[in-house]
Amino acid sequence: MLKPYEIARTFSLDSFLSKLFGKLSNHNDGTMTTTYTLSSRDNSLLSEVIFTNDEAFAEIDAEKAKMILCVCKNAKNNKNIKKSIDNAKARNYHTQIKNLSSRKTSNEFYNRSIQEFDGVSDLNIERIHRERVRRIITSLLKENRSVIERVKERMSVEQIRNIDKYCNELQKAVAVIDRLGIDMNNITEEDRELCEEDEEYYSIKYNRIELATIYKYNSYLLNMLEHNLEIEKEEIIIEYISTKEYDDTWWCANTPTIHPIM
Repeated sequence: MLKPYEIARTFSLDSFLSKLFGKLSNHNDGTMTTTYTLSSRDNSLLSEVIFTNDEAFAEIDAEKAKMILCVCKNAKNNKNIKKSIDNAKARNYHTQIKNLSSRKTSNEFYNRSIQEFDGVSDLNIERIHRERVRRIITSLLKENRSVIERVKERMSVEQIRNIDKYCNELQKAVAVIDRLGIDMNNITEEDRELCEEDEEYYSIKYNRIELATIYKYNSYLLNMLEHNLEIEKEEIIIEYISTKEYDDTWWCANTPTIHPIM
């Protein structure tokens, strides 16, 4: 005999419900409708047999979880159904944050020379960007603690990935410098000009600066989230990610992702 969740995977949601407690009716025009009649016995089946069994829904995807939750309110008591929906929400917020930081970086690079972002720079976190960050965080803070923590975890992993990519670009740059026959311990102005004229080196430099800039915009949002959008701390956060010390060390493991503002 199939388990309830196995039935749900085999049939559509309508078929799933009809098999549990529905009645399928054929009409003269060839259409079919399902009439649901929930008795006390059905409610007992729903809560005790189906939704109290967390393991049965261990692999449910977010779309099915949402559909089942819409039809069966008691589904909210199932741990894995809630987890699936929370994960989907966290992924959505994570995507919004990534896209916002990437778009901001692209816009700044379009309007300004990337040289302005090589090292300590004015990140130009103006009113429009601040409002967009606040909208995302305000919406996120209305979610349950599980969603908020999952977003922080995802963004922490994202930042680590950016650091790994950045370090990889540094290794590529060293390889180009070695190819050009430049002494790393005695780089002259002519050596710098030679690097700037090399297409591969310039491409690596662009990628490196882009990763650093995206990381800083992510850091701004993460710190604002951690401090619950406290306006009086916003300028301190912006100042923190704009310092030479931060620029020199953000990619090091010892530099905290969240600024410990008292």
